[in-house]
Amino acid sequence: MNSTKLNELVKPIAERYGFEKASAEFTAYSDFKVRWTRSYTWIDMTVSDYLKNAPENVIRDIFEVMLSKIKGEFAEYSDATNEYLTSAEFRDANLKPFLKRNNYTAHPDIDEIREILEENGIDIPSLTIVKGKGYDASTLFRVLAVPEDYDEAKVIERAHTIIEGLIMFKAI
Repeated sequence: MNSTKLNELVKPIAERYGFEKASAEFTAYSDFKVRWTRSYTWIDMTVSDYLKNAPENVIRDIFEVMLSKIKGEFAEYSDATNEYLTSAEFRDANLKPFLKRNNYTAHPDIDEIREILEENGIDIPSLTIVKGKGYDASTLFRVLAVPEDYDEAKVIERAHTIIEGLIMFKAI
């Protein structure tokens, strides 16, 4: 999907929430995110280019939820959006750019870290363990970043963060 199509999808949604003018574009963020700048009558949004290949209903749903929250309403992502964002299709299409943008590389102790997780009953399907400058976790990409001089307790804690996110998305 290109930015022209993205704008076509977002304008009617923005109008329903009282914005007279709306624009949206894809941006190569390191993480999955949507950002906006707005006034009373207009809104400009940038959305992570990880969504370029998302189905239109997912794009609409993301903007619907975002705009409802901006207006102080409560909305949740649809099951279809949750399923897409936690799908192997989404992960496989975006994992390499995500790793590159975050400067993640192969971890030299990957087998030991997997053993620590297994010993603690942690099994995250399709988990990618990488070397990071600190501890980080991505639920959508199922990435666990661990520094070379890692602490077992912190590894377990960050792995639980991924599990909690997957539960929130109803992915496990």
